[in-house]
Amino acid sequence: MDRDFHTIVRTRSGAVLVRSVRPDDKPFYEPGLREYSSQALTRRFLASRSRFTAEELAYITEVDWTDHVALVGVNHHRGVADARWIRLKRRPDAAEVGVFVGDPFQRSGLGRTLLALLIEAAREKSVRYLTGEMWRDNQPAFSLVDRCGLPVDWVLVGSTACFEIDLGTKPVLS
Repeated sequence: MDRDFHTIVRTRSGAVLVRSVRPDDKPFYEPGLREYSSQALTRRFLASRSRFTAEELAYITEVDWTDHVALVGVNHHRGVADARWIRLKRRPDAAEVGVFVGDPFQRSGLGRTLLALLIEAAREKSVRYLTGEMWRDNQPAFSLVDRCGLPVDWVLVGSTACFEIDLGTKPVLS
């Protein structure tokens, strides 16, 4: 997977163009913070968000495709999903993963497809583990990770849950 990746994903909620994030995607991200529910945004960012700074927009749209891989889902010229992993500096065989699917496309299969694409890209870039953190009560994210078809280790700490997916075995996701 590289900066020219694109595919059409057919979901129960409609077709979504999934493609590589580009620097000119900044306009997709700011409106999304106003359009999606506070629950969806809090689940993704572990905190309420109402805007991105210019530095944050640069960080999430200007990726290197070696240590930071990012996909955007577009439907009717609107960003409806974001999925990415960022390699951990202290542990180059691991990357932190995040998947966000906007309210209209939740429970449509889009998150599962995005995670499968990220797993494929991680393997291509010699990432062996995908890690993440979520609110302990984020049942959709628990289900997404648990159903990836790969070994997952969970650690529950207070109100958060941390996971590590071992990519060393063949994926079940398609």
